[in-house]
Amino acid sequence: MTIKVLFESYTEDEYDRVLNYYNSNKSQNDQPLEKLDRCEGGFMIKKEYSSLFNDENDNIKQLRWSTKYLLPYKNYSSFSEAEEELLYKSLFEVFREKVIFIKNR
Repeated sequence: MTIKVLFESYTEDEYDRVLNYYNSNKSQNDQPLEKLDRCEGGFMIKKEYSSLFNDENDNIKQLRWSTKYLLPYKNYSSFSEAEEELLYKSLFEVFREKVIFIKNR
């Protein structure tokens, strides 16, 4: 599955609203959605168990912005199907029809 957006930019308030919606609607046992602090931007969820490696990318699931898509980064962990669907719903709650959810075959 892939999330595509049709907007050019977003405000901090919009970003916070996406995070708040996601975190208010996730299962109580799930880790919270957070802002991904990388140059591309995006979203992250900390893994339940930390890796012994020094690379902090091994300890998070992430989707990064790339030409209006939220995509996994290299060979690092990505969101589960349920997490990605909730992220789409969260983006749709804020941006409405400017967000598209593409189910890959």
